[in-house]
Amino acid sequence: MRDGECCATPARNPTSERKPIVVGVRVFGELRKRFGGASLRLEMAEGATADEVIGLLERRHHSGTASTALPVVAFLNGRNVDALSDGECRLRNGDVLVLTHPIGGG
Repeated sequence: MRDGECCATPARNPTSERKPIVVGVRVFGELRKRFGGASLRLEMAEGATADEVIGLLERRHHSGTASTALPVVAFLNGRNVDALSDGECRLRNGDVLVLTHPIGGG
């Protein structure tokens, strides 16, 4: 993989033909309560994105409104998802997605 390349392959199958994959999700900080645990394994459709995983966790575990939600920073296999194609990086079987909230300081 070269620098700047997405670490997973874009899905080419139509939605109806997408195979299931298993993705590990590690959750840190206040997001643990929001997403239902510190370490999760999710079955997703082949070619799912980090944004789709976050959306699924939101639907399953978060009943608050968007105004009370903490922002999420996602790392896919150790690389910031925002740096890998604006969150559209496709997940592969066995990938690990780390979710945390932004930390600031001064």
